[in-house]
Amino acid sequence: MHFIRKYLPLILVVLVGLILRAWGINFGLPYQFHQDEPVVINHALGYGTGDLNPHFFIIPPFSSYLVFFGYGIYFLIGKLFGIFNSTQCFAMQFLIDPTWFYLIARIILGLVPGALNIVLVYLLFRKIFGEKGSLYAASVASFSFLMVANSHYAYTDNLLVSFILLAYIFLFKIAESADIKNYIFAGLFIGLGIGTKYNAGILLVSLIIAHIMGQSGRREKNWFNYRIIVCLSVAVAAFVFTNPFALLDWKFFLFTLTHKIRSGYVGWMHHFTYSLKNGIGSLLVIAGLIGFISIVIKERKKALLFFSFPVVFYLHLAIKSQPYSRYVLALVPFFAISCGFLFFNIILPNCKGRFLKFVAILVALSALFATLFKAIKADFLFAGKDTRQIAVNWIEENIPVSSRIAMDHTSFSPPIKQTSEQIKEKYAYIDNKSKMAKLKQKRLDLLVSALRYNKTYNIYFLSQKSAELEFLSMHPAVDFDLEQLQNKNIEYVVVHYNVFYPEKDGFIGSLKENASLIASFSPYFDEKIRYAYDQIDITCLAVADLELYSRKFSGPSLEIYRLK
Repeated sequence: MHFIRKYLPLILVVLVGLILRAWGINFGLPYQFHQDEPVVINHALGYGTGDLNPHFFIIPPFSSYLVFFGYGIYFLIGKLFGIFNSTQCFAMQFLIDPTWFYLIARIILGLVPGALNIVLVYLLFRKIFGEKGSLYAASVASFSFLMVANSHYAYTDNLLVSFILLAYIFLFKIAESADIKNYIFAGLFIGLGIGTKYNAGILLVSLIIAHIMGQSGRREKNWFNYRIIVCLSVAVAAFVFTNPFALLDWKFFLFTLTHKIRSGYVGWMHHFTYSLKNGIGSLLVIAGLIGFISIVIKERKKALLFFSFPVVFYLHLAIKSQPYSRYVLALVPFFAISCGFLFFNIILPNCKGRFLKFVAILVALSALFATLFKAIKADFLFAGKDTRQIAVNWIEENIPVSSRIAMDHTSFSPPIKQTSEQIKEKYAYIDNKSKMAKLKQKRLDLLVSALRYNKTYNIYFLSQKSAELEFLSMHPAVDFDLEQLQNKNIEYVVVHYNVFYPEKDGFIGSLKENASLIASFSPYFDEKIRYAYDQIDITCLAVADLELYSRKFSGPSLEIYRLK
């Protein structure tokens, strides 16, 4: 009881954060509307064939290994209760209805680390600056739109944040104490972080700083001692444990790191003015920046270690990364801690008079509740309908099965099923020399078997470069050309307005002139069909304020045409 009374405010903050993250976590299911989730989930299922080599290193495989472990438990429980008779039955269940598979993955990679990160922000704040402000920092982590939204997804980012925060707790312990246990745990979490996402390697900079800080107060000035060697060894061992094929398939691993990872110059202000502004709100960004300055002035010794990761990480984001908001997720805890420090260690202790304290508290709460309201709005969208779901229902009720339909090749189109004949045609596209050939053939076999549970259509995928599509799921492909569609006797065309590019826009213009619009689905309150205001972060849920608050549904604007 004493423990509960002491930590009741934190328990309530974590509970609210847990509700925000669990609310709508089943969004879209049984369909898949997050573009990147299948990357993790399909690889996790692929390990069930006995081949633990991911044959894919653009993101490390640790996340998919964790999900695979979760699926193993799910299979054993299902077999115990007679739900699954074999691994074949287990795989078929995924193709018939993948709901539980996605929920398990979202809980493992989204919900659990998302809730844990609230506690870790609280613990890290207390470790660095003491009790004052720790609850506010945890509240920012609990309520922030970006952390809430990404806790709904089965992807790597939340888990990465967990290992960064865990590593940082022990890095600050290293700065205070030479206890070898601190080095072992810091190395462990750094290695696990890199095994989750490669950019966690920036923590090695923080490790060096923490080690030097710890040594500087001692008589022995041997910087390169056994402690740092043990720490680095544990980090390497943890990385190899989570990504063993980095060694076993080292040629392909190195080829991926040097040739396959997409990144480029994003700009110095983009992630401030777009990702952080929309992710936690303008007030918290401003308060966080002022808090950083305050930490430098008031806590000079701690400031260097505290800033080492976020500063180098942001430089990396600006010079060589991608523009999506989730890339700043690892910075949000540092902004949360900085805001807590500003309000409770600088402003409130120096406010003279009740009125000034009232104003300071009002500003702090306003900053907090602005991002909370956005998180709640996001949860309403997660828990609500998606235009693609609505369109699938309309198509199945109004368009005869086996009709020929052309639609955009991206995941923003309604997820209707292809006929078994079209799926069987995909066998010809499999490269039998590929390491993944057998797995792809087996997946096609299962897809054909699962189709008896679905209405199916002859689907063609519109693409700017139809001849160069590399994914089996996007065959057969056709150009944005009405004459080509008519030559293939295609009867219907489905277009979405999530992504703009000139060739597609011109094609939609010709559709309006030469085809009949038979249905449209708008996600907006004003019912208009338009391209999304936010053309940057379209992986899943909208991020920009204007785009998010203008919606009553998730998903893109959709139109269905009948060709004349």
